Amino acid sequence: MRSDAGNVQQIGTGHLYRSITIAKLLIKKFKIEKKKIIFITKTTGKFSLSKKILKQNKFNFYSIKANATNKDEYNAIKKFKSNLLIIDKYRTRNTKYLKKIKKNFKKIIFLDAIKYEHEDALYINSLLHRVDKKIKNIGFKYLICPSFLNKRKSIIKKKLINIFLFFGGFDNKKIMDKIMFFFNNNKEKYTLILPQSVKNKYNYFGNIKYFTNKNIFDFLAFSDLAITAGGLTMFDAINIKKPIISIPQYLHQELNIKKLDNKGCVLTLKINKNFNKNLSKHLLFMMDWGNRTAIFKNQSKILSGNKMPKSLELIYNEFKS
Repeated sequence: MRSDAGNVQQIGTGHLYRSITIAKLLIKKFKIEKKKIIFITKTTGKFSLSKKILKQNKFNFYSIKANATNKDEYNAIKKFKSNLLIIDKYRTRNTKYLKKIKKNFKKIIFLDAIKYEHEDALYINSLLHRVDKKIKNIGFKYLICPSFLNKRKSIIKKKLINIFLFFGGFDNKKIMDKIMFFFNNNKEKYTLILPQSVKNKYNYFGNIKYFTNKNIFDFLAFSDLAITAGGLTMFDAINIKKPIISIPQYLHQELNIKKLDNKGCVLTLKINKNFNKNLSKHLLFMMDWGNRTAIFKNQSKILSGNKMPKSLELIYNEFKS
């Protein structure tokens, strides 16, 4: 597995968590020994998150430097031989160097690459849709979410009290600051569910609960509303069936949120002069049980917990062949 996590724009933690999810699903499906899966990842400086996450999940990893070039990646990857090589990085391209070491891998899979460079590789794009026309497996139906591994059922309550807040492994636009300012100046009292990483950073006159990487989906399932950025956690909330107010950090997130808004799965909230006013309107909308119920139904058309995602079928078939 070649993937990174870091306090870096456009990267955050989503790609690595998705790769870990795939690794765990492959282990479960094919009874693979965990020690036979290795992550090639950046682990120093702003990418030290990778090491922390992989250690928490007890996966082996091979470290490459934070400023690794394509040549450095080639030199790292060529040290290994395996049935499968999965590359999950933001906007992957310029990978023709892999042609020199294709004999090391029976199959190669790219997730969210933007350039089609290998005719015999499998390309899957669930989050990035404006890519090379030769890439065919594109769209939300190819999503792979970490919450696929979560067996906790969503708790659905009519009254809106518990609000889950998360804006990615790297909060590029400092959305959490803006959200907490809003709630501290709002008369309504909620229970806010925040990541453990911001504990003691914010004061709030209502209640605050904190989640960790281990129990994030338990708290998400318990919540009545999720306010998130447009990354992987937004899709986890859709998978768990939670009404969502979504705030884009980047252009590709804005495009995905717009598509989901048009399908009635989320409400879009942009950072502009009307941010607080529009958030108030969205909260008022979400307080109506009928509105939230309609969102649940629309979300089921995007992700259904009862069906195997197309992407997993493709990945399983590549591994078996």
